[in-house]
Order: sequence, then C-alpha cells, then structure tokens
Amino acid sequence: MPDDPTDSSPLIEITIEDPQWLVCLPQADAVVRRAVASALSGEALAGKIRSSAEVSVVLASDERVRELNGLYRAQDKATNVLSFPACDGPDDPSEPGLPLADESPYPQLLGDVILARQTVCREADEQDKALSDHLSHLVVHGVLHLFGYDHQSDGEAEVMEGLEMIILQDLGIGNPYVS
Repeated sequence: MPDDPTDSSPLIEITIEDPQWLVCLPQADAVVRRAVASALSGEALAGKIRSSAEVSVVLASDERVRELNGLYRAQDKATNVLSFPACDGPDDPSEPGLPLADESPYPQLLGDVILARQTVCREADEQDKALSDHLSHLVVHGVLHLFGYDHQSDGEAEVMEGLEMIILQDLGIGNPYVS
C-alpha cells in the first residue's frame, strides 16, 4: 500500500526480473510507472478502478515470457506482452463497460503485465520507434487487457487501439499503428 493513507494513486509494483532492461533503457521503471498511471487515470477506465487499486508489471526476458505463454496459453513462443487479470468476482474489471461495485476496504488487485525484453527491443528497432515509446504502448496495451479489452475481432481491435491512442496521446506519444 502507499505510505500516505490519503494518497488515492494506484500502487504500481514493478519487478525487473531481467536486469538487461536497465542496460537497454535505464529509465525503464519510470517509463512503466508513467504508462500504467496514464492508462489507469484515463476516461477509458473511469469507474472501474478503486482508489486502492494495485497492478504489477514484470520486465522479464523472452525466455520467461515464452515459458509463461506455453504454460498459460499453450503457445511455445515469446510474445511482447502477457496480461493476467487478478479477479473474477463482482468487482472483476475484465468486462469492458462493467461498472465497479461498491468501495471495499481491501485493495482492488488488477493483475500482472509481463513484458519480454528481447522481443520488445527488437520490435522497437524494426519499427524504428523509440524503445521508451514502444514500451509505453505495450504497457498500456497490457493494462487494457486486464480490463477485458481485446483484439481478437476487428471490432474489438478498433475499440482497444482507439483507447491506446488516446492514452498514448496523453503521454505525448504518436499513433503506434502508423509507420
């Protein structure tokens, strides 16, 4: 929990599992924290987040993400970001548009977002994007997945990408879907 009990900011727990993240992007912690905070404070998620919300972000290696992707999604490959929503109850945020139930004295655990360093760095390089911008985009993308947004159909993708662009614009980052 935050040190200041009057602080209504979400708790953002960042674990740097792969220390090479800090070689590639020394300010990775700050970039992630800013992207999560922006995603959670935006209108897209208004009414879905308690003041005591908590989210965890893990900066991992491709090997770790490949392992998790195989275990939980039956896909034997690394991917840039994985999201694991934390709850399935009446306060479950994983249904887009679902209002948040009454306040609770307990933190609202949102879930985990896990990013694969080698894949994220390679994609940023291939797409000629600043690593900090690409990481920010993928963190926002992962946070939206925690709330049930997806891109399996064209309609879902259009909604999710639109939200991403709004949040990224607030961060001063251009449309990630334009080359």
